[in-house]
This record gives sequence, structure tokens and C-alpha cells, in this order.
Amino acid sequence: FLLSGLFKRAYGKGADVVIDTLNLALLAEMLEVRFYRSGLDAPGLITAAQDRAEITLIHDNETAHRTLVRQTIINLGGQP
Repeated sequence: FLLSGLFKRAYGKGADVVIDTLNLALLAEMLEVRFYRSGLDAPGLITAAQDRAEITLIHDNETAHRTLVRQTIINLGGQP
């Protein structure tokens, strides 16, 4: 409720604009997850163990972002 009023004042449009914006953010997160997964899956691209560990950490972080944004959209009554 509190956020709803804040969004209406900030955007003048209500929840639809917020959900649309979150869907755009979700798309970006999905692209980032795919980007890092592609790098990890490409044979011979990331060979150093430390590099793989760091890229895996980033991938996992982006996956968590994707999940959070998706769930937020659903919680606001939107469709991801």
C-alpha cells in the first residue's frame, strides 16, 4: 500500500508502469544470466579456476536477481 502511493506520486500512472518497468528489468536479468551461462558453457573460454569461480558467483547472483524481480512482479499482481 505504501509503495503503491509512492509509485502513483512518482509516476502518475500507478502499478502498471511499475510492473512494466520491472518486466524490463527482468528481461535484462534474463539476458545477464544467459550471458554468463553461455560463457561458462563455452568450451575453453574460461579456463582458469579462479576466473570460473568468479564468473559462477556473478552468474548465481544474477540468477537470484532474476528470481527476485520475477517474484516481485507476481506479488504486485503482474505477469512476468
